[in-house]
Amino acid sequence: NDLTGTIPSSIGNIETLANLFLNNNKLSGTVPASLWTIETLEELDLQNNQLSGTISSPTETLQVMNLAFNKFSGPLPELPGPSFNTLNISNNNFAGPVPQSLFQTYFSILDMSFNQLTGFFPPSSNWYPLLQLNLRNNNFTGDIVFITKSGFLDYVDLSNNSFNGTIPTSLNMFMTDFIVANNQITGTIPSSFTNIQFLKNVDLSSNKLTGTIPSFLGSYFYQHINVSHNSLSGPLQASRELENALVLDFSHNKFNGSLPNFSSANYYLLELHLDHNKFTGTIPSSFSNLKVLNQLTLQNNLLNGTLPSIFQSDPGYAVFNAADNAFSCPLPQWCSAPPAGNGECSPCSSPGDSFFCCGYSADGCKTISQHYCEVNSCSVPSSGSGLKLCAKAPTTSCNLCSSGSLVDTIDVLVSSRDQRPSHLVNFN
Repeated sequence: NDLTGTIPSSIGNIETLANLFLNNNKLSGTVPASLWTIETLEELDLQNNQLSGTISSPTETLQVMNLAFNKFSGPLPELPGPSFNTLNISNNNFAGPVPQSLFQTYFSILDMSFNQLTGFFPPSSNWYPLLQLNLRNNNFTGDIVFITKSGFLDYVDLSNNSFNGTIPTSLNMFMTDFIVANNQITGTIPSSFTNIQFLKNVDLSSNKLTGTIPSFLGSYFYQHINVSHNSLSGPLQASRELENALVLDFSHNKFNGSLPNFSSANYYLLELHLDHNKFTGTIPSSFSNLKVLNQLTLQNNLLNGTLPSIFQSDPGYAVFNAADNAFSCPLPQWCSAPPAGNGECSPCSSPGDSFFCCGYSADGCKTISQHYCEVNSCSVPSSGSGLKLCAKAPTTSCNLCSSGSLVDTIDVLVSSRDQRPSHLVNFN
């Protein structure tokens, strides 16, 4: 529709009005007070207009109210009686704490996303019928245990708030979407996650989670898994549960061991993000089974060896980055250091080199190695991680005292000859 102007106050004179649909128009101004007093009104849909101002408490006959995508502001009023079951006020400017009547209502759908609401959510047994809950992009706080009071909750989005506590161990086994990104959730991913058989989308990113990932979360319906920007650790394995996944993001954690081996040709992955971890070893040749992959990020790990055949020429991904690892020289020209390539695999370590330097030539690295090793046979860099470095001779590069493999990255200051800021140098 293309209605403009304001909602007339005379609308309150329609005494038998039960359903009012004015959605998807260009209405502006405030909602007349007379509308909230219509005692026969059961469903109100005003979404996607340009309405503004505050709203009043509707009559107890109202069951469904959709005010999404407007410019409403101010606090939420007290809500109507127990027959009220659907509330969508998303994408407005409501602010302040939510009313206590919210926790006394038997909702099936509650969407308050993209507002400026505050407060915490006490567990409420009245929410047992709740199916869908979206509180995204507000200023809510407190523990998220309240979501366990729903016996049918299949969609939950609590992202971009300040919720804390741990992930509950008793989530609905029929849940399809669990999104709690960008909060302050702590603890581990509970093993009970494997009991949730129909999960499609899991986003636990940007929290404070630790520990390992349960193998492998239980569902065969995954489409998106994002656990990035946490402190998760341990190895990762590619299992059959991930064959239908489209996006996997495990970046910015502490995962270690070998990269996942995608031995099956049945994967439909479009995006795979494993960067900024502690993966070691080579890139498995089984990555060639990811036929529809479009984004792959492996940078800032401890990978080494020769690149598999799939990367000997440009695979044509929209996004690819494997820089700041320890791949063997020579690199394929397309991803070698500029100006010959785009730098997406560089730098590399030549056979016999006992050092690896991010972004510098072999000569430059040797100069930096000498900077810390030429005086004493063993020394600890002043800004390093505490690993001892050993020099074979004053003019040769450094090895780790403990082993010959690449085990860590060490912050060092470059030599005065380089005249460049602090950088990362990897020694093997």
